[in-house]
Amino acid sequence: MLGQVATLGRYKGIADTMGVRWRGFPGWFITRSYHLYQLPLLTRKLRVVTDWTASLFFPRDISELSMLGHPRRLE
Repeated sequence: MLGQVATLGRYKGIADTMGVRWRGFPGWFITRSYHLYQLPLLTRKLRVVTDWTASLFFPRDISELSMLGHPRRLE
């Protein structure tokens, strides 16, 4: 095993790589890099990098989450 990684929130994470512990933004960056490395196809990697890059400049879009708390009724 080379290490462990975990995301703790927006721009926060922890990583333990080969005995070196990272936390905060560097830990988050290492975690994201590891997850990106694990994606199988180049097209998926590009799509995820594009999404992650856009999320660095824009706030979280909560309009997508509005239906989670109040699902539609089937009538």
